[in-house]
Amino acid sequence: MARGPIQRDEMPAGDVAFFLSKVQMPTVQHLLSGSLSPIRAAIADISPEAEPQQWIALHMILAAALRLRAPRMPLHERTTACVEAVRAFESALMTCCERKTVRGLRSARIGTGQFSLQTSACASGPDGVQMVVDATSVSVSQGIEMLGSAIRVFTESAQSVDKRTELLAWVVARSNLGCALTMLGQRTHGIEGVQKIDEAIDVLREAAQECKGPELVEQCASIYANLSEAYQALAERAMPGERLRYAERSLDWIAAALGFYAPEEYRWLLELDRAAVA
Repeated sequence: MARGPIQRDEMPAGDVAFFLSKVQMPTVQHLLSGSLSPIRAAIADISPEAEPQQWIALHMILAAALRLRAPRMPLHERTTACVEAVRAFESALMTCCERKTVRGLRSARIGTGQFSLQTSACASGPDGVQMVVDATSVSVSQGIEMLGSAIRVFTESAQSVDKRTELLAWVVARSNLGCALTMLGQRTHGIEGVQKIDEAIDVLREAAQECKGPELVEQCASIYANLSEAYQALAERAMPGERLRYAERSLDWIAAALGFYAPEEYRWLLELDRAAVA
């Protein structure tokens, strides 16, 4: 699809909103300097159920623009822009995944809210996934107990499979373990909570390094989404300088996850680099 001729802020806001609602792409120049108000207004006027294509495109445009502009902003504004971009990419990812068939989502449940869990045909014994799901609907103390049980299940599963012969099961176990550790870290006060999140990132990064090939696309996307969530959790606990660094990493990982699902004509928005267009 051709990129539209949105060039300058002088373009009337109504024309910009109409143009973007038709899912035509802006130029890099508009992403760098054009008004974002019409994009936000257009998003407010539509729903992902009624107009999924427009919803995906508008959120990707907004996130890409914020990602490009952030390096020129003061520290606090830069962090805020990164967080907003993460949320916009998450919204696009959730809608992309909801449009897939049930079969396509059965082995990797992506965009389920604050976490991304995977099921495996190899799974047996206690249902760690259900424990994690249940932990979101009970008190904090009960949730911590359930998450601890789920972590034990996922750890045992991760240790019992050989990635050389059961790569899928190995990846799924580590993805779920990382997800559960992040959630436990979010619910645990002080340095212990941060340590749980750090442990989650180590587990997920290890899984991401081994998760390759077209047969593991959904698992890779799920791991990347979980890494984004883990870095968001660290950002919420960090001092301002570190908060920005973690927010940027979260943004990179959610963009990478979306890259597996975004319509091909929009993927260039995920690949833009501020230094390359400065």
